[in-house]
Amino acid sequence: MSLEQFTRKLPDNPFVNYLISTILYIYFRIHDKLVLRQARKHHSYKLAYRKNPNILIYIPTFNRSEYLIERSIPSVLAQTYKNISILVVDDGSTDGTKELINQHFGDKVKVITNQRKRYRYPNKSIYHWYCGPTEAANVALKACNSDWIARIDDDDEWLPNHLEDNLNFAIKNKLEFVSSKYNAIDINGKSQTISADCVTNIGGTQTWLYHSGLREIQYNMHTWRKKWNKMNDTDLQNRIYLSGVRIGFNEIITCIIRPRKDEKYIGSKAYIENSSKYEDFYKI
Repeated sequence: MSLEQFTRKLPDNPFVNYLISTILYIYFRIHDKLVLRQARKHHSYKLAYRKNPNILIYIPTFNRSEYLIERSIPSVLAQTYKNISILVVDDGSTDGTKELINQHFGDKVKVITNQRKRYRYPNKSIYHWYCGPTEAANVALKACNSDWIARIDDDDEWLPNHLEDNLNFAIKNKLEFVSSKYNAIDINGKSQTISADCVTNIGGTQTWLYHSGLREIQYNMHTWRKKWNKMNDTDLQNRIYLSGVRIGFNEIITCIIRPRKDEKYIGSKAYIENSSKYEDFYKI
């Protein structure tokens, strides 16, 4: 059993959670800085800033083929920037995700299937919100062989300018990590523009575009154990900020998020309101 597998099995109690969170905080502070240092020294580092670099777009998913087909993948294929590859990491879906993607998009989209059989964390609805896509996202990062990386969630949509405008912004300013604004639209059609975090200057994960040299700065499966900043993507953005990555925020709207069908809310509110539904949905 690996150390990572062992720590997953440790109980959910305040002392254990504090101990693991502290150890991982120290580990990531050292690890992430080393990754950045090595990435900048690598012979391929400057290639990301050449004309027309390639971008890997990854989408972690579990049993949401409907949203992949109706929202995220069409919005990626509609991008004005075309030197891209699309990778869906199917995290053990049972709704025929891989077959449906192949049927609708053919070889335009690559699908990797990940197994869900091993224990990850206690089956609590809010923990699924904190960490649900973490393992699939890390599988995608390990498979990355591009100049740049972008992530979109399976139920989100990019505006056609998302990749082109953010890539141009990154290259022009020699940035390693770029994000932008997005619009959150509620069930009544009311739109709210979401900007960057006031500390890290980083926007929502669905707007991220970053240098592939950062692919070894991966998501933490144990964020659910923390006392604060428990969300997997905000944990990662904090670590990216602390590691010294050159970050920029593009003051444009490039993405839309909206509630899933039959739900009132976006994000954690949806998981809290529908706890039983999500605990049954994600049950291994």
